[in-house]
Amino acid sequence: MSEDTKQPVVDETQASAKPDATVDSARNDGADLDTLLAQYEAETKKPDPVSPPETQQQPPIQQQVDPNVARLVSRFDREDLQKLVKEVRGDNPDFDDTIVEAFIDAMARRDNRLQRAWLEREANPKAFEQIARQLGKEFAKRTARKTDPQLTEDREAVAAAVRGASTQRAPESAPPAYGGMSNVDFRKDVRDRFGFDPGV
Repeated sequence: MSEDTKQPVVDETQASAKPDATVDSARNDGADLDTLLAQYEAETKKPDPVSPPETQQQPPIQQQVDPNVARLVSRFDREDLQKLVKEVRGDNPDFDDTIVEAFIDAMARRDNRLQRAWLEREANPKAFEQIARQLGKEFAKRTARKTDPQLTEDREAVAAAVRGASTQRAPESAPPAYGGMSNVDFRKDVRDRFGFDPGV
């Protein structure tokens, strides 16, 4: 080997100390999504690759993926996505899988760090679980039902009016003594109360 092609050596003590320092901070459930993604990005950042000298570069090799392997990878991705959709939705039955998946897709389109965390979810599953929990909190916050104060005030006013009307009784009058009335008084009373003439 010539002296020009020396490869850099990574000090293993530095590499192993970095993940230990972030394990405790990764357990912090109070972190928001942006903080968790920044932390994930810092943990998984790879050193810049050292390119070989110009004389040794080789043309890239085209790799063809076996269709069976591609089908398996696609199936595993779908299964993982379904698990993520269920975790993000939580106990909220108001939204179907399509809406939750669209939310996850929109968040991933806005932030490339989320895309990278998804692609590297098997390499760092604990960090991805925290990101998924935070996505669930963000989804719940955005889809929470917001009450209209005017509507609430109107509903309370109607309920108070109904309660007030139901507790007040009309004063009862003594029932008429039809046995002691003359025929003319009886006819008049029936006409006034019930709206018809008994013909007596």
